[in-house]
Amino acid sequence: MKEKGIIALTGFMGSGKSTVGKMLAERLGWAFLDLDGAVEKAAGKSVPQIFAEDGEEAFRKLEISTLRKIIRSPAKFAAPPAGLVLALGGGTLMRPEARKILGDGGCPCIYLKAGVETLAGRLEGAEAAARPLLAGATTPPALRATSPRSGEELLQPSKGEEFSLRSRIETLLGKREAVYSSVAALTVPVDGLPAEDIVSRIAEAL
Repeated sequence: MKEKGIIALTGFMGSGKSTVGKMLAERLGWAFLDLDGAVEKAAGKSVPQIFAEDGEEAFRKLEISTLRKIIRSPAKFAAPPAGLVLALGGGTLMRPEARKILGDGGCPCIYLKAGVETLAGRLEGAEAAARPLLAGATTPPALRATSPRSGEELLQPSKGEEFSLRSRIETLLGKREAVYSSVAALTVPVDGLPAEDIVSRIAEAL
């Protein structure tokens, strides 16, 4: 697929992009970079803080700006010895600008495809609380209305519907999956697979 340059990993939050990305980079002798981490460094605060204080739109603008800089000058971010494995955020590809930046930069995307049950199992509890678009997923609607979280993809339950983590994931994944699949040069189902096997499958395809 690509001998050197940048390979981007995409997929829903909790699909294993960072874990697999670090292992893949080590296998290839490449550098690894997490886009959310780069955004946090640029902003001087965490992703949850950006969402809470500035809103999702501000986060997305910074995400796009940071992605553009990485693609143009990867060595400034991770000093790649031969190439760079870049873990995208779960919502990065939902912006056409991001897809264009990656396409123009010749960066293939690998989609780590995880099912709802796998994602819910990985994201429950404290993990979900740290994710702005899932925070408060078990909060009743009457209380959720007072949350400071905002953004274009903020989900609200139908009347009488319980706010559950699973339903939040199902709805959000339903919005994103077609985009993940359409952009991906390679799709790797990850349900039930250890990270080592996922890395091997990707490495064999490169």
